Amino acid sequence: MLYYLTKLDYKRQIQTKLFDEILGGDDSIRIDNEQAAYEEIQGYITSRYDLSAEFRDTVKFSFVDTYYAGQLVYLDATPYSATAPSYALNEMVLQAGNVYYCKTAIAAPEAFNAAKWTLLGPQFKLFYIPLPYDRFDIDNYYYVNDKTFWRDYNYLCAQETRTRTHQQEIQSNRTEDLLPLNDFPTTRNTQQWKSKTAYSLSGLWPVAVPADFTAWAAGSFNQGDRRSHTNKIWEALKTTTAEPGTDITAWKPIAWNAGDNRNSKMVDIMISVSLYLIHRTCAPRNIPEKVKIEYDNAILYLENVMNGKINLRIEEIQPDQNVRFYGGSEPKRINRW
Repeated sequence: MLYYLTKLDYKRQIQTKLFDEILGGDDSIRIDNEQAAYEEIQGYITSRYDLSAEFRDTVKFSFVDTYYAGQLVYLDATPYSATAPSYALNEMVLQAGNVYYCKTAIAAPEAFNAAKWTLLGPQFKLFYIPLPYDRFDIDNYYYVNDKTFWRDYNYLCAQETRTRTHQQEIQSNRTEDLLPLNDFPTTRNTQQWKSKTAYSLSGLWPVAVPADFTAWAAGSFNQGDRRSHTNKIWEALKTTTAEPGTDITAWKPIAWNAGDNRNSKMVDIMISVSLYLIHRTCAPRNIPEKVKIEYDNAILYLENVMNGKINLRIEEIQPDQNVRFYGGSEPKRINRW
């Protein structure tokens, strides 16, 4: 099940009170129709775009959960209670519309004391994990020791991007048949990409900044140690004396960014299609004209994307396999008789 949208997103097109009345207290109607909307959208653009990079779950943040690059989360928590018997370190609460985490353990009931809590932000504020390195691009030029990110892993370049010979180019009937400049990092037995490390993070507050951590200095560090260096937060992946940023098997950069990394137009389209399907489910004979128009406009937009008239600013598909067949005949001659 996909959780790309949050209920709060619908405020773009419909008042919250009216939306709640339509759902009748049954949020499963929204969730089910969002899944149907995604499948409808997918049918139009899946051949051009990497939907796995755009359509990720938007989930409630938890300090103990593990997250991956590109993950989007929102802040929410149980309201603070002055009669609660205790609050543990790092426990999250909602107070006056804001989400906090406990920095001083509370052993007995008491009124909210801001000195014992750290502000994370307003309820439903969004944060996402940026890519640790630039996403792999098969048409990019890579040098030895360049770093790239592809599908939850960091990679280190061991061989420079190849060049094509003139003979290879003239033997290809189409540009698409030319030997790719790079191997995909996931290509079996590739010699171009050697070092590979899985990328994820946990136990990092969305408001964490490099200044919260001790600056790196030469020495020995254990797995899990965190230091600030080059205005970034780094986590040791093993016992190491390496400098952060020099060895992807020794350190990884970790961070949260405030904001929404979803494509805004894609969010609008998802809302428009979902709202139409929700109305069709709940009141098929009473679908508002505005909802119908928004749905028709969304479908027209998707058709234009499918036909290449409109380009979306989301990741385009890159072929997972770059092994191609090349004939062994001589180059075509135009001066024989």
